Amino acid sequence: MARKVYGQSKNEKCYFCNKLSFERNTQGFIVCQEHKNKPVEDIRCVCGSWLEAKTSKWGAFFVCSNCGPISLAKALHLRSSEGYNVNKKFKQKKEIVYEKNKIYTLKELEELWSQ
Repeated sequence: MARKVYGQSKNEKCYFCNKLSFERNTQGFIVCQEHKNKPVEDIRCVCGSWLEAKTSKWGAFFVCSNCGPISLAKALHLRSSEGYNVNKKFKQKKEIVYEKNKIYTLKELEELWSQ
């Protein structure tokens, strides 16, 4: 294993082709020279909504309207296959609608709570 030298410890790879990269595209993703003008394609989340590309001082990431922030690694995994666990604490809870003057049986209540 080679010795780490200041400024050389992090090797960024292109979002599209995994080559060593030093540039950013207009969306803030680290890309190689060949893909500098290529926009990042839309990705669907596990829940079915579209992911929105964002950037921060730590790099690019995605945000799902239902699941919350999703890292670049998770989004790349979603792009290649399905079924990745997302941030469960950000998932929106479904609203349970109760009727005010109705008497519910236990079975009906269990069905409402399981939604």
